[in-house]
Amino acid sequence: MPIKKLNHRENPWIAEGARYVYKTPDNKTHQAILKYSLVNRRTLERIDHDMTRSYEEHDGKFYDVLAKTWGRLAHFVRLIDWLTCIVVNTGGNAFDFELRSDGKLVQVEEHELGQYYGLLRHLIRGVFHEEVGLDRFILMPYAELFRDVVTRYMKWHPFLDECFDKLPTFFDTNTRRYCGDLANELFDAIRREAKARQINQIVTAWKADCKRARDRMVKFKHECFAKHPRLYVMPLETAYRSELPEPVSLEQAKKHHAKFVNRLRANAKFSAVAIGGVWSLSWGERKGHYFRWIFLLDAELAQDATEWAELVTSIWLDVVQDGTGFVRVPGISDHPSPIAGLIAVDDPVKMQALDEELDYIAQKGSFIQPKETAGVRSWGTWVPANTRENRRRKVASKPESDAGAQMLNAS
Repeated sequence: MPIKKLNHRENPWIAEGARYVYKTPDNKTHQAILKYSLVNRRTLERIDHDMTRSYEEHDGKFYDVLAKTWGRLAHFVRLIDWLTCIVVNTGGNAFDFELRSDGKLVQVEEHELGQYYGLLRHLIRGVFHEEVGLDRFILMPYAELFRDVVTRYMKWHPFLDECFDKLPTFFDTNTRRYCGDLANELFDAIRREAKARQINQIVTAWKADCKRARDRMVKFKHECFAKHPRLYVMPLETAYRSELPEPVSLEQAKKHHAKFVNRLRANAKFSAVAIGGVWSLSWGERKGHYFRWIFLLDAELAQDATEWAELVTSIWLDVVQDGTGFVRVPGISDHPSPIAGLIAVDDPVKMQALDEELDYIAQKGSFIQPKETAGVRSWGTWVPANTRENRRRKVASKPESDAGAQMLNAS
């Protein structure tokens, strides 16, 4: 085992010639959990992008606006989730301290968890970072566990993050303990809380929920492509202008969305070309609550999305009123979406892109979710009122002065 000398001269806490012993880490657990972390990284970074980045219109031009916390949310959540998973699945101390009869340190041995000591200060400060505001969100199970334990622990040791800024052999005069020993205590507290919560069962259930959501989404996609092997995909966001003095409340956004869905379904012209759609409730630092849509249109009837995007936009703006509504259409408002346009069921590249987008919609609420939306349905599927083939093709050629339009105007 490699050995280092801690010092050559004696000080009040460390004996002369004290040794630091460390092992070459067994990275089997590390590698297995790193793989788990990397799988989740892409989803977390996409959530961060959606929550901290917005495309805004000013004087007819669109701008890409980043919140101050851009990139930090995913960074902190991924690392605390990853580290907590390692701690829960690795037994023993990070450091073992051997003291002389007079209480001075003569040897410290670093174990596997000791290699993560340098992350603690950074992650603890991330939990309390005011701009990131992790306390606003429901997080992934391991990340939630870390945040809760650290929040409680800091009440007992308010200078813990400052201690972890020092070497593990530094003697903290506030607690009268070595900083590495405080790391042992924190890791042990995390494991005790994990056992009390039955974290393994929680994580298993969390993964099962994610899989069920993906399976439901895949089933709906297959049903749509079974009707027509070539669909025109039209993604867009129905949102609110970011310059509003007060963000639109969740309840008001839900009412607008319900009214919007009903008007879409009542619009015979749109029902004529629409095969189905998927919506999801989203939230952003500057955007507040908004809804992401993926419409699947009959490619034989909708070869250009411009007309249908304008129709959907007009319905949303009419529902919201007061000029506060905003619709983001990829390719018009900003850069194009990789899933926009014609997708054939036998096109593996575009089908994979669509699958990844649907997976993201189905799972994102399980990774990071505003506490305000807890218990609120986060996504769903939509089908038009007109589903009969002959009705769709007949109505598609008619002007929008039919019963659906009359219902829209009447409301």
